[in-house]
Amino acid sequence: MTDILDQLESIQRRTRINLVLQWVFLSGTGVISCFIILVLLDYIFRLPSTVRLFLLLVSLGFLAWHVTIRIIGMHRYHPSLVDVALRVEESIPSLRGRLASAAEFTMSGIDRTNPLAGRSINEASTRLSCEDISSALRPGPTRRNGFVFTSLAAVILLFILLVPSFMRIGSERILLPFSDTTWPARTGIRSLVSESNVHPRGTPLSLAAELTRGDPEDTRVRATFRYHDEDGAGDWNQIVLTRQTGSMFERLVDTDAESIEFSFSTNDATTAARMITLVTPPAIVSSTLTIDPPPYASNDIDTTRAGLGDGTDRRSMFDEGSLEGSTAGLELTMNKPMRVPSDTSSLRTTLGFDSEMPEDMTIIQRDPKTWSIQWTLREDTGLNLSLVDDSGITNLDQIGYTIRSAPDTPPTSLVLEPPMDITALPTATVEIIVEGRDDVSIRRMEILMDLESASSGEQPFHREIPGDGEIMNERITLSLEPMGLEPGDVLLLSAIVEDGYDLDGMFHEPVRSPVRRIRIISDVEFSEQVRQELSSIRRQAIRVESDQAQAADELRSTPDETGSSSIRSQSRITQRITTMSEEASRLQRATEINGLDDELLDEVLSQVEDLLQAAGEASTKATSALENPEDDTATALENQEEVIAEIEDLITLLDRDEDAWVATRNIENLLDQVRSIRSETEQITPEMIGRSMDELDTEQQEQLERLARRQSELSSETSSIMDDLRNRSRSIEEIDPSRARSMRSAATRAEQEDLSGTMDRASEQIQNNQLQRAGEQQQAAEDVLQQMIQDINDTRRARSMELQRSVQSLIQSIQRLVALQEQEIINLSTAKDRDPTTRPVSDGMITLYRNTVSVVQEARSSGTRTQRVARFLDRSSMSQDLSIVAVRKQPVDWEIASTQQDRSLALLNDALEAANQLENQIQEEQADQERQEIIKTLVDLSQRETTLRDDTTTLLDSLTDRKPGRRELVESRRQAVTQDEIRIDIKQLVTENAGLIESPIFKSSVDLIDERTIRISTRLREGGVDSLLIADQAMVAISLLQMAEALRSEQPSDNPFAQDSQGSSSNGGGSGQQGQQQQDALVPPISELKLLRSMQEQVLQQTRMLDEIKESVDGELVNQEISRVGDLQEQLHALGEELLKKITQRVQQEESQ
Repeated sequence: MTDILDQLESIQRRTRINLVLQWVFLSGTGVISCFIILVLLDYIFRLPSTVRLFLLLVSLGFLAWHVTIRIIGMHRYHPSLVDVALRVEESIPSLRGRLASAAEFTMSGIDRTNPLAGRSINEASTRLSCEDISSALRPGPTRRNGFVFTSLAAVILLFILLVPSFMRIGSERILLPFSDTTWPARTGIRSLVSESNVHPRGTPLSLAAELTRGDPEDTRVRATFRYHDEDGAGDWNQIVLTRQTGSMFERLVDTDAESIEFSFSTNDATTAARMITLVTPPAIVSSTLTIDPPPYASNDIDTTRAGLGDGTDRRSMFDEGSLEGSTAGLELTMNKPMRVPSDTSSLRTTLGFDSEMPEDMTIIQRDPKTWSIQWTLREDTGLNLSLVDDSGITNLDQIGYTIRSAPDTPPTSLVLEPPMDITALPTATVEIIVEGRDDVSIRRMEILMDLESASSGEQPFHREIPGDGEIMNERITLSLEPMGLEPGDVLLLSAIVEDGYDLDGMFHEPVRSPVRRIRIISDVEFSEQVRQELSSIRRQAIRVESDQAQAADELRSTPDETGSSSIRSQSRITQRITTMSEEASRLQRATEINGLDDELLDEVLSQVEDLLQAAGEASTKATSALENPEDDTATALENQEEVIAEIEDLITLLDRDEDAWVATRNIENLLDQVRSIRSETEQITPEMIGRSMDELDTEQQEQLERLARRQSELSSETSSIMDDLRNRSRSIEEIDPSRARSMRSAATRAEQEDLSGTMDRASEQIQNNQLQRAGEQQQAAEDVLQQMIQDINDTRRARSMELQRSVQSLIQSIQRLVALQEQEIINLSTAKDRDPTTRPVSDGMITLYRNTVSVVQEARSSGTRTQRVARFLDRSSMSQDLSIVAVRKQPVDWEIASTQQDRSLALLNDALEAANQLENQIQEEQADQERQEIIKTLVDLSQRETTLRDDTTTLLDSLTDRKPGRRELVESRRQAVTQDEIRIDIKQLVTENAGLIESPIFKSSVDLIDERTIRISTRLREGGVDSLLIADQAMVAISLLQMAEALRSEQPSDNPFAQDSQGSSSNGGGSGQQGQQQQDALVPPISELKLLRSMQEQVLQQTRMLDEIKESVDGELVNQEISRVGDLQEQLHALGEELLKKITQRVQQEESQ
């Protein structure tokens, strides 16, 4: 029994021994492994001391933890013998289930009392004797751990024997982390920084190094540096350099300090520390450029001062272009003291000149930090500064300055208006605009007008204007009439401009503009040119009429297919009409500017413009109707037909005008021939008078025969002209009865005065050398021809009055038609409401229709200007006819009847509006004609007053500070009579044109003139001739001219108070409104405003004049005149307020309407 327990206890002891050995081997292996791993890691990565310490502590901690765990495990390992027996049973199957129970029975002593337990123990002992219980032990793990431990120990021993230094260094670095022991270096490094100990401050410093040993791809090169400044050394900084090519490493660092200390290192190599001083490089802090212009331009150009900055940015380029010859001064302020180069070569290098620099360029050192560079600008100057300080440091940034110079170019001279060569009448008023330009200043400008054919250098016009600035634009309105020009003369208009260039004795020649040629032509030639233009308008009108008719036919045939093509076609027609209208307006302005006295042509141009304007409006409406889908095709078609009618009227007008003009032109040609023959007759009369035919030589007889033959030919031509005059009067009888009558009247006058017989008698008398009588006959023929022309031209006023009476009659008739139409609409509506099935009585409609047709005939017979009214009335009668047809249907078509009645009323109102517009136009034309007559009279009166003033000036000059004698008093009183005559003529003019003084401003001007003329007459009768009296005469002449100028017609765009004549009195208006319109037609608000301005200018001139003559004229007279000027100023103020109130009220009335 005891044997079982002994064997189990042996097994228990041997198990504990195995566990101890296994722990010892495993712990030794761990220690050796950690040591080897730490040494290898440190060798490979060259771990810093802190890392080594950390790893050592971690390893020791791990070992301590491992030992502790093992000791605790062994301490807790105390298995019982039963447990050992159970483990043995697991290893030996024959003992399973027996050994453990036997061991337990044995230890408890139950075998002594229980035979079964004893038998079990015996059986277990028997079986145990047959087995080796020690086979239950497992020594394999202990042997393996021992082998590993022994192997590692052998390796360590081998390393100690073979590389003792390696093991020593590794042991010291691992076991003593903070010792100075190091591994042998595997890399080598060398500094590549420049050997210079100075570097520009602010420029990055290149920290470059070369790896002399080691692999550049795997080696990290570091730079360690710190800055030194006035506060001392800074902290160390470490950066990793960037590999460049090969084994070179580099990194840029800032240099904002006084010096920098640095070294290079790898993992196991380091260079010695080095110090570099950082020096501020030279630079420009600021610069100031001063440009003084040349002496000749000093009054026109101010000294220029500009800051050009530090020379490194856009400010350093002075691009304004300083004038050549200017003195330039560039003051440079440095950031540190700099010495000016002493020799020319260094100076040229410093300023950046590759070749020779300007001869007069100098550098003055104002102070240690300031340079002043001065030179004369001859061309563009560029400075590229290269600054070098005492340390040899140059400027970092490129410093450059550019100063542009501009040559003083010669001036330019242009004639802007007229823009090209023109033709003009001797009476023309030419608008001249000349322009001179210079880059500095113009000294003077001349406007010249020379006669091309004048050999003596005659200049009809010359004006010199003092220079004023760089640009001079002079506008002159020049009348050619005082120049006494004749057809065929050619005026050469040019402008001369001279600048003030004066540099080094060099000057610019005066510059003459391109010449504009103004060719003077006769009235006949000018009229022919205008009529050629009118013929061109007529040809265009024929094409427009054809195109419009085609467009209307297409719209009429396909009313439901109005597309973009129809709109484009109508728009093109509108544009063509607009072009013709602009051409007509240009022709009308040309006749006004040239002062052509041709009433017939003026009337034609006015009507052409009116017809084209109406056609353009109708075409615009047609386009709008085609574009608007809400409008029906009938509206567009109606407007297109209106365009056709207006263009047809235009063509008819130009055809009629051509007949009248040809007739007048034939008579004028005949008159010119008569004058030519009479002039030749007068030339030969002195040498042939009193001599018989036999006394004349052959040449003289042939000369008489030639003149007689030409005179006879004129007689035959006169008969042909008379026949043509009658034929043309018959051709225009229907379209222009009044002009036809005037042409017949001219032909009748020729017959009654026996013009052809007069020509024949003159021919016979020339042939018989009765030249004086022949001259009388020629003069009589000339008078008859002039009267014939006057008969044709004088019908304008009569036609205007006749047309006005016709239009007034038409207005009254249309107003009655409108009233009847409104009543018929009421009757129709009443009949429909009473019994829609009963056909209403149409007698009133028929009467209205007949009356309308009658008025249509009246309008058609009144001439071309009422044809527009006739067309509205005609369309109204058509609507009335359709309404009558609708009423007579069974059943009655109430809708058509009502619609056509409404349309008829609308057309009647349109006709009434057109008639009222025509009446207003006629009134404006009459007022314009009346205004032109007043203007002409005022100009004549002003010229008479100017002549009187010249006579009075001559009289004053003859006195020479003495009292007037008898002769001077007689002359003074004669002039007083002349002044009275002028005053009476002014009063007569005002009396005949009462509308003139209905304007308060014009009445004030007339009263002022009357007061002055009375004062002048009184002073002249008393012999009181002085400067104040002459000034009064000048004021009277100026006042008359100012009134004439104020009355001159304005272009619509120039008149801010112009009203739209359309619709201004569509309902007839009241008599008060018409009276106001008549007054405005004669004296429109713009004329009042112009005269008020002129009167204010006159007050200013008079005030200045009184200041000039107050010392030479009696003081009492001067005081009286000053008092009158003060009263006049107050009066003008009141008139201005009244005019402003009047205009404001009119604007308010128009807005309310």
